[in-house]
Amino acid sequence: MSPKAVLIKSVSLVLLLVSGTLSAPGPTQLAGLKAYPVHANSRQQLMNPGTNYYVSPSGSDSNDGLTPATAWKSLDNGDKHGLLSPGDTVNVLPGVYVYMRTMNLTSIGTVEEPIVYRGTGEGEATIALIIGDTHYIIGVEGRHIVIDGITVTSDQLMPLTGISLSGDSCTVINCNINHLNLEGIEVSGSFNLIRANVIHDCVSDAIKNSSSGTNNLYYNNTIWNNGEEGIEIAGNDRNCRIFNNIIIENGGVGIKGAIDNICGFNDIWANGTGSFSGGIVDSAGSISEDPLLMDPDSGDFRLQEGSP
Repeated sequence: MSPKAVLIKSVSLVLLLVSGTLSAPGPTQLAGLKAYPVHANSRQQLMNPGTNYYVSPSGSDSNDGLTPATAWKSLDNGDKHGLLSPGDTVNVLPGVYVYMRTMNLTSIGTVEEPIVYRGTGEGEATIALIIGDTHYIIGVEGRHIVIDGITVTSDQLMPLTGISLSGDSCTVINCNINHLNLEGIEVSGSFNLIRANVIHDCVSDAIKNSSSGTNNLYYNNTIWNNGEEGIEIAGNDRNCRIFNNIIIENGGVGIKGAIDNICGFNDIWANGTGSFSGGIVDSAGSISEDPLLMDPDSGDFRLQEGSP
């Protein structure tokens, strides 16, 4: 069994200034660990679908947000004003958004009815953070929140992490996170799922699981050309699971963490200081081979024919 990535041809939502078109892999099927809680996937049909809201560059936060014609302007308008309920979806339409502050998502969904923030429509939606008030672009502080199909990037010199996830039981899926001056994703909450994302060209770690984050799942991500570790699990007794990732050509070690974390079926290749450190070892099925990405320098992370 070897890890595989699947191309999503267009990524609808871009956070911060971005040049060029980037492609992200979609989810591949992986047998999870049944002891872990169920994580919502925004592409699943919800048990009780909630309200669809819309955000548009030409919108207004005084609108009701219920149609593309009456869209909000700010991504977090519904969250800020307490308008979101479990099962609701915020659809972000293409265009250029300019914000002067970090976006903090604090609403609370449920396992069956998460709150979903989803890029939608043809073309990119670019959200430009001009002056950040924290060290991250998106802060996920609520529970049972899904971030789906978003590109998070920056061409600014300020130290920024793409997504800071301090909430519990949330999902980051199908995102492209790149060119940040800190980590791509920093996880300090617990029981979260980070799945099928592309994370590349960040100055620090692609993914950093802080010492407060436990029982997080890292599945099916493609991690390439980051300055430090591919995935770092800080501290002991974190009990994280790292499966079916492609982790290649990063400046530090591929996976760093204590022995209580379990990993398997990863492709960990050509990282600057080796494949593993800190006590973590391969549990089963990992390889160390060039996965033959199509053209990562141009944002194409599909696998070539003959990939291992």
